[in-house]
Amino acid sequence: LLSDTMNFETTILYTILFTALYFEVFVLISFMDYKKKSKALQKPKTTQIYTPTVTIAVPCYNEEKTLAGTIQSLLALNYPKEKLSIIIVNDGSTDKTSAIAHAFAEQHKHITVIDKENGGKASALNRAFSQSNSEIIGCLDADSTVHKNALLHLVNHFQNKNISAVTPAIMIKNPKNILQMMQRAEYMMGIFIRKIFGTLDAIIVTPGPFSLFRASDIRKISAQNNWWKHAHGTEDFEMGLRLQSMHKKIANEPMAQVFTIAPPTLYTLYRQRIRWVYGFLMNTWDYKYMVGNKAYGNVGMFVLPTAIISIIGAIYLFMVTIINTLTYLYTQIIQIYTVGITIQIPTIELFYINTHALLFLTLILVSMVLLLLHYASQLSQTQVRTKDTLLYILLYGLIAPLWLTGATVRAMIRKESKWKVVR
Repeated sequence: LLSDTMNFETTILYTILFTALYFEVFVLISFMDYKKKSKALQKPKTTQIYTPTVTIAVPCYNEEKTLAGTIQSLLALNYPKEKLSIIIVNDGSTDKTSAIAHAFAEQHKHITVIDKENGGKASALNRAFSQSNSEIIGCLDADSTVHKNALLHLVNHFQNKNISAVTPAIMIKNPKNILQMMQRAEYMMGIFIRKIFGTLDAIIVTPGPFSLFRASDIRKISAQNNWWKHAHGTEDFEMGLRLQSMHKKIANEPMAQVFTIAPPTLYTLYRQRIRWVYGFLMNTWDYKYMVGNKAYGNVGMFVLPTAIISIIGAIYLFMVTIINTLTYLYTQIIQIYTVGITIQIPTIELFYINTHALLFLTLILVSMVLLLLHYASQLSQTQVRTKDTLLYILLYGLIAPLWLTGATVRAMIRKESKWKVVR
């Protein structure tokens, strides 16, 4: 029985590792293919600049510490002011958020402030865009800032009439501790994966920090004045899946840099990721007809199934590790109780070095992560720091199962997470 159990665990473990390796190899091959095609189709540069009318909404709740920096970054955008509208939506804040927003509005005619009762991010966005007549609409979280050329890079994609949305490259702003440094490497990995998913028509998230949308397309797939839905606290997941379900194209622009503040503590990071994973699980359930459905291309046949398998696999490994650790500790306690404390000096001999396939698989996975981060650095033209990479490799796999497990439990009991978490 013990042998059968061990064989089962080994089979599951290899399945999980091979799935992870398959994913990494798949995105790497896709990137190579993208580079080859983009080089072959490269067009001569033109001096003509595309500048459609744009409205950027900034939904905010108790953001007095960061709102000014967010607005200043929007004001510094290299974009014609007569074609840019900024709408700040104060979603029932109890601090000085409203006063800060109105102070900017008094000085800049293209800034509008809406004060409303607290209703969540979706209601804030809907309120803003119900007042917009712009060709392009977008959102910027009130704790994020944008590079001055980000908007020009993003709107350029909308010259292609088939594009309904464009997502930016999101980076961590001024990381100060090991958790934030780990997240900086994680976000760099996200830049690479989002770009590849864009080339595969497989982006399923339109992040809050500065994703842009063609207003006419959003109106077509939405009820009147109800463009964004209160989708389990993750409107960006729902919008991405809704666009994909309607066979709308979502592009990515890695040169459009957006900087966001990472959670500084394990608790705030856990709360943020609980909301993200819970939102993914619940929105995927709402759009479950897409999973494994070839009618939805790479989203249905690759991205959603792989994500689900990854979550299940990470939780399984986490539980097995806990059980095996507790079992080991129990046997050690029994041994000490029975024969007393014994001290053994370990010896290292080359003959006993582990050459098991598991070790090689792990080394290959780590090597692939390093390679993907290298290409992410090329795409965004931003250097990936060695310290960040090491922290990502050493820490992420240890703590990610915490929020994956927590979010799965919440999804099973339908306990939704809040939009905002006080840092």
